[in-house]
Amino acid sequence: MALIIMAVAACVGAGAAVAQTQTPADLPLPSDVASKDISVGMKVAPPFAFKLQDGTWSGLSIDLWQKIAGRLNLRFHYVEVPGVQDQIDGVVGG
Repeated sequence: MALIIMAVAACVGAGAAVAQTQTPADLPLPSDVASKDISVGMKVAPPFAFKLQDGTWSGLSIDLWQKIAGRLNLRFHYVEVPGVQDQIDGVVGG
């Protein structure tokens, strides 16, 4: 999860540095990202990501990701994975 957030934040930050007048919502996304439901690999890692009693995710990384996804109009769902390597493997595997 943190890897995905860092990648998106780096892209948003790089775009903002190039064109100071653009907002994150104005930055172009690859059409395959903008048009599909993104699987976001999550693992329990308080205080960054943890599950509440009702099964929903909460935490610092969750709040940041939801803000980024909202500004970029991304559709996503969380997929719980056991560890960081599983998150990396998920990104590498698409």
